[in-house]
Amino acid sequence: MDLALEQDLGWNTTIALNYMGSFGRELDSSNDVNVGDSATSTVSYAVNNNTTQTVLPGTYITLPHGGKNPPLPNGFVYTTKLFTGAGRPNPLYGDILDIASNVNSSYNALAVQLNRRFSQGFSFMTNYTWSHALDFNPYIGTGVPTFNVFDPTDLKKVFGNSSLDVRQRFVFAAVYQPTFNTHGWLQYAAEGWRIAPIVQAQTGLPYSPTVSGSAPGGAFKGINGTGSSADRVDILGRNQVYMPKNAVVDLRVGKNFDLPGPFRERLRLELFAEVFNLMNHQNITSVSHGAYSISTGSTNTFNFVQNYGTYLNSNSNTIYSQREMQLAARLHF
Repeated sequence: MDLALEQDLGWNTTIALNYMGSFGRELDSSNDVNVGDSATSTVSYAVNNNTTQTVLPGTYITLPHGGKNPPLPNGFVYTTKLFTGAGRPNPLYGDILDIASNVNSSYNALAVQLNRRFSQGFSFMTNYTWSHALDFNPYIGTGVPTFNVFDPTDLKKVFGNSSLDVRQRFVFAAVYQPTFNTHGWLQYAAEGWRIAPIVQAQTGLPYSPTVSGSAPGGAFKGINGTGSSADRVDILGRNQVYMPKNAVVDLRVGKNFDLPGPFRERLRLELFAEVFNLMNHQNITSVSHGAYSISTGSTNTFNFVQNYGTYLNSNSNTIYSQREMQLAARLHF
């Protein structure tokens, strides 16, 4: 759904307030239905944030390294349900995955736009968007879903921020074609220029601090023994931590030349240069999610991983890259 209120301010300029909503229903999930809830117990982990670790040279790929503080206070005792694998309704099988269309998603956004139509050699478009995307971590692939539910008896523990949740985004784009009161060869050299910058900035994508290792007993996968990839602390919520903001400035500068001769009115040559990520800003595209590792024994412990939240990669995908430039020519006819 989309609702827009627009006001003409005069001087070829308009302002608009937009609400945008997108709601997914009956999305895919994969859950183990061969769970005996009566054969569960609890497991507790004491948080240890004072561990010392040796970081190998070359672990960090980018600078600055980043890094996050421990997500849980030192000495905190985290208690969760422990699925032992016993008491299954069908003891002849382990996990029995039920692939169902039973989870939802929602996206709500509010955008403010200010636009100026091209007039007197200048136009611009700018907008600021605040949004929030929530879901139950639906499966979005094309193969058979894997079992990744934290608690197979309570899907509500999966609900949280979407992995594509971008809270704030700002975009500014302009086109400027200057005019000069000149004559002769100076007019030929000075006129026909066009400058078009684009500025984009947004908050980083979210992620969940994860825990490596298995529940006590050795045979139980995940921190609560569900047998799934339950590798996060449910009380922290899903996707509550965000990567650094991203910013990109692109610039295009071009000049038009009217070709002489009998085709003067029908041929025009355009030469232009385009620079992407002009400021060569480091946009972080990957961070270390691992916050704790499990050690079991007389006391079960969450040991803090010191490189949690450090930057692993930047400018490494099709959306964000290092500074690039290209030169081109175009013939208009």
